[in-house]
Amino acid sequence: MIHMQGNPWREMLHGTSDLLVLAMLGRRAMHGYGIRKGIVRLSHGLIVPGFGNVYGLLKMLEKRGHIRGTDVIVGTTRWRRTYSVTPKGRAELVKRTNEWRGFAAAVKAVMGH
Repeated sequence: MIHMQGNPWREMLHGTSDLLVLAMLGRRAMHGYGIRKGIVRLSHGLIVPGFGNVYGLLKMLEKRGHIRGTDVIVGTTRWRRTYSVTPKGRAELVKRTNEWRGFAAAVKAVMGH
């Protein structure tokens, strides 16, 4: 699970962790650490995923066919797994993003802003 630093309402993110990872990969292909770093940076440090959580989500998204992992050699002896969104994953990202935006708009309307 991804947690929001210092916020008691972190449960709001329940069920959206995979969407955040998919959204990061929708920007460009990345490795796990880059995904985590991007989420932290773009959320201004409010959303801080655990390393193990990110890798677990990557495995799940890959199993669902939403992303594809590719092993890339770095230097002479190391390799890094880089992930990219598949067409199926892109469709899921569009669908879930629209659902999230609709939900956020509804909450905003109820809140009176």
